[in-house]
Amino acid sequence: MDNGRALPLAIENPNGALGCGRARDCTLLRREEERLARLADTHSARQRRFADAVNHLAEGFVIFDAEDRLVACNDRLRDFYPGIAHLLRPGVAFRHIATAFTQCEDISDGATVATLPQRPMRNIELQACRGRWLLINEHRMADGGIVGIHTDITDLKRREAMLRASEEEVRRARDLAEAASRSKSQFLANVSHELRTPLNAILGFTETMRMEIFGPVANQRYSDYLGHVHESAAHLLALINDLLDLSKLEAGRMELHEEAVDPAELVEAAARLVEEQAARKDIAIDVAIDPRLPRLLADERRLRQVVINLLSNAVKFTPRGGRVTVRAGRDPLGVAMTIADNGTGMTPEEIEIALEPFGQGHAGRQETGTGLGLPLARRLARLHGGELAIDSTPGAGTTVTVTLPAARLLA
Repeated sequence: MDNGRALPLAIENPNGALGCGRARDCTLLRREEERLARLADTHSARQRRFADAVNHLAEGFVIFDAEDRLVACNDRLRDFYPGIAHLLRPGVAFRHIATAFTQCEDISDGATVATLPQRPMRNIELQACRGRWLLINEHRMADGGIVGIHTDITDLKRREAMLRASEEEVRRARDLAEAASRSKSQFLANVSHELRTPLNAILGFTETMRMEIFGPVANQRYSDYLGHVHESAAHLLALINDLLDLSKLEAGRMELHEEAVDPAELVEAAARLVEEQAARKDIAIDVAIDPRLPRLLADERRLRQVVINLLSNAVKFTPRGGRVTVRAGRDPLGVAMTIADNGTGMTPEEIEIALEPFGQGHAGRQETGTGLGLPLARRLARLHGGELAIDSTPGAGTTVTVTLPAARLLA
């Protein structure tokens, strides 16, 4: 026999008689059958591995054929839909599954499917059974069938709800804070206006009496007392003005009245206003202005207020016989005005405190103030589009630099 050809063959019967026939070699056929059997086993093993892998997915997996009948799904999908798990079997049409889902008693309140969704579904969020939220994504296959992935997004939806609740709380808190700020600003404005009138009267009358316009003061002590009353009233009026300005800045209601300002004249005028304060402590004030510095477009009164506040602070925290220096000139960013002293200085922590309203940066030192000078100066500088920076070392002095943008320089 050779390669399956039929060959003649003599056969002896059990009774001894001889017969004849033909035989065929089936070796190749048997080998092919064994190979096909091995392939079938391998395919079955692969199918089992694939099915096992799909069943271990964290997502629900489902396949529908071209006629929208269920072909296969994993156990995870049945876990997602326990109320209709009995329908999730091969051959059941999608429309029957969807209809049963809408009628399922296990569905959480608010879960509705008014009409059958358009297939394939893309990024569909669905509230399924027992409050669980699912994200459904389906894709059309080459044969017309649909493969779908159902992902549990319950934790994500809960976090989104918590975030929305938190944002709502923040919004309410912000609204309350803004309302409180408006009330505070209005209160400060009303009180300031009410207090200014009597204070101006006190200042006017005490000044008249100090100058002895209508005759001499009989007793020197009275004259001294009048000086103290006048100084106290002036200090209180300055404090009220600072409070009113600060409330306007915080409420965003302060407007600049811009005009051409000569920086040299502005700095010299501010220095003259603190000369008496410096003279009482024998403090020298040096002023140096770059003569090439052009005029500035600024609110002269507000910018002068910045320089006065900084000069007053420098004199206040400089010991007797010290020195305060004022410089103004061009800067890479525009124009810079610098007030430096050789006073007590501050630590970085004290600087942070001093820049807050009512903060007392020079803690433990003899000289104290309202804590409004630096915060007000910084906010007025920023209102001009500039910035205020502080460089200070305890025991070595403080340098405050106000920088205004180049756009404020006039030709």
